Order: sequence, then structure tokens, then C-alpha cells
Amino acid sequence: MIHKIWFKFGPAPELAAVEMEAAPITVFVGPNNAGKSRALLEIENASRGSHPAHSGSNVIVEKVSFSPWTQSEIEQ
Repeated sequence: MIHKIWFKFGPAPELAAVEMEAAPITVFVGPNNAGKSRALLEIENASRGSHPAHSGSNVIVEKVSFSPWTQSEIEQ
């Protein structure tokens, strides 16, 4: 389960990331070409432990805090 997501905005790496706490249902809303699909792809890659699809200043998601579900959570 995802607990928090830290988003980077803009090309300035010295700016602090924006922290968002994830709820059981989180909705990404925004205009076309705002980065919704890209953010979800980066969250998926972080969850799988794979290398980011984008590198350098193009990365939208800086960090994802998550923990695996317990057996009882899976059964629910």
C-alpha cells in the first residue's frame, strides 16, 4: 500500500518536493498533457523496484513510501 508520494515540480532541483499522503482511493485530475499518466508510470516503476522510465530533470515522482499488504489485507 502506498503511504506517501513526493512529487518534483519544474526544472529547479533545489526546490523541496511536494509531499502527498495517499488514501485508499486517490484520483489524479488535470488537463491533457499535465503528467498524470507519467506520474502513475513512475509510481508503478517505484513499486516494482525497476529503473525509472525517465531520467534527470524529467522525473516527476521523487520518492514513494509504501509497504506490502499483509495476508489479512489481501483476504479482505
